[in-house]
Amino acid sequence: MLALAGVRVARRRRSRSLPLGLGLAVLLAVAVAVPGLLPDQRNDDSKPRLPNDNTLFSSWSPIFRVDVDQFADRKLLYHDGLLGSAIYQFDGDVSSLGRFETDPRSLPFSVADAPPEDVLIVGAAGGQEVLASLYYDAGEIDAVELNPVTHDLVTDDYADYGGRIAEFPNVDYVKGDGRSYLARSDDEYSIVWYPAPDSYAAANAATAGAFVLSESYLYTSEAVVDSLEHLGPDGIVATQFGEFNFADKPNRTTRYVSTARHALDELGIDDPSSHILVSTSPTKLGASSVATILVKRTPFTAAEVDRFSAQVDDVEGGDLRYAPGRPRQDNSVTAVATLSDDELDAWYDDTRYDVRPITDDGPFFWHFTRFADVVKEFGEPVNRVDPEDATGERVLLLLLVVAAAFAAVFLLLPFLAIRRTWAKLPRKRTSALYFASLGLGFMFFEITLIQRLTLFLGYPTYSLTVTLASILVFTGIGALLSDRWKSQPRRAVPVLLATLAALTAFYLFGLPPLTDALLGWPLLTRVLVAFLVLAPLGLCLGTFMPLGLGAVAGLTDHSREYVAWGWAVNGFASVIGAVATTLLAMTFGFRVVLVLALLV
Repeated sequence: MLALAGVRVARRRRSRSLPLGLGLAVLLAVAVAVPGLLPDQRNDDSKPRLPNDNTLFSSWSPIFRVDVDQFADRKLLYHDGLLGSAIYQFDGDVSSLGRFETDPRSLPFSVADAPPEDVLIVGAAGGQEVLASLYYDAGEIDAVELNPVTHDLVTDDYADYGGRIAEFPNVDYVKGDGRSYLARSDDEYSIVWYPAPDSYAAANAATAGAFVLSESYLYTSEAVVDSLEHLGPDGIVATQFGEFNFADKPNRTTRYVSTARHALDELGIDDPSSHILVSTSPTKLGASSVATILVKRTPFTAAEVDRFSAQVDDVEGGDLRYAPGRPRQDNSVTAVATLSDDELDAWYDDTRYDVRPITDDGPFFWHFTRFADVVKEFGEPVNRVDPEDATGERVLLLLLVVAAAFAAVFLLLPFLAIRRTWAKLPRKRTSALYFASLGLGFMFFEITLIQRLTLFLGYPTYSLTVTLASILVFTGIGALLSDRWKSQPRRAVPVLLATLAALTAFYLFGLPPLTDALLGWPLLTRVLVAFLVLAPLGLCLGTFMPLGLGAVAGLTDHSREYVAWGWAVNGFASVIGAVATTLLAMTFGFRVVLVLALLV
């Protein structure tokens, strides 16, 4: 559509670029109509070759790609090229599921002395946790799966193979986002279970460290608080995920325990150490293990600890890492669970990795290495086998340098060709500051709001699409409306700055409670709300650039060169800002970046 729009403009102006635009439009149309003509994507060498001769099914979704391979009595589900889950062959006989007796999935059911009345599973995937809940006689089972492809595999394509578990009378297997589902639910649960709902993504991107840069709203303090508030008497929040190497650096488990402690503090619980249980069990992948963390609003009783400990012993290779009233292991999990507040703050400052609790304002669960440490150790070799060895942080810093270099070469260096004319342009420093501030501020606003709306819309793909669409559309409208202010820019800028300050205050203090209140609304309604909420920002931001270009164009006879200079500086700052936003958000949080967006 954009290519066709360019063709129409080129026709009006008889531009030499008309054939180029027309050719691009035709090429894009062919690519959309006949995608099979496009070259196959190249697989990451660390991933299996998919699809292959054993692949039964392949499909893309906005969340991730799913490939299905047959292996023994199960269908393996590969998420974006790495193993993520499985659909086991099941004949409907619940008594045949005795394998769960020695499986880590048994641990959430071990604490209570009776079957759970209601279980909520966030990240149901292939249905293993549903089967475990059926085996342990759960009364009602609500299973939430984010990816529509996986949901359809369980409920349709492989429903017979998997025993039609979604059709059991006490099972409600739904498609949706876990936080949104919980927000609109009035039910109380015996177990709210997070069985590694995004572990597939962690494993997938860990090879390049990229998942370090991703938000994990399922593991924030607010998520834990919301889950705890949906528990019935003696209910528990159970979280399980892969720990890369618990013996040497249990970063993931420690950070989650830190976050759980923070959530318990928010609920007014004075001694969180008696509300947490932690165990690990080995996997077949080197030193990795599955960590299980149980959190309870009321203290765990001695009998509950005994039952949990006994079940940990039944799990193959199970190890009780922390439990109140039991001998304490010398590990970071114990430190976080038991130290006083002052001692814990000092411990956080001294520890090698950053395992402080995370909140919705900075939900970077997998970011363990401080950027200051990355800079100090930049010359040291990276452990490519270890996904937590600052790979993602190094890539981000390198990207900042590379982006700045390329932007300088392609946007600023060309002005050497007109350096004599450029030297005559008045107020270059002032104009450069103006256009650079616009570029940085625009990116700070745009990318921060993309990240902030990820929780509200359920997944980064939706947030990226809606935020970009709204801001870019209304920025264009704002630019069009700026003609009304062209003759009096000095009066316009203060009004626009005041409007921008008011909008920033709203996004800082009004947007979070608004999105929290509407989190349970249908996706299409949330998309519309997000689109409209961003509209005033787009209108406001869209006026600054035309006003600035109009102002500098009137300062000199070389208006074309000055306008080009404004665009170049703005583009240079935008390129840097796109990377710097993520770096700043990971270090200081989204609120700080929004304030910086206003200040620049």
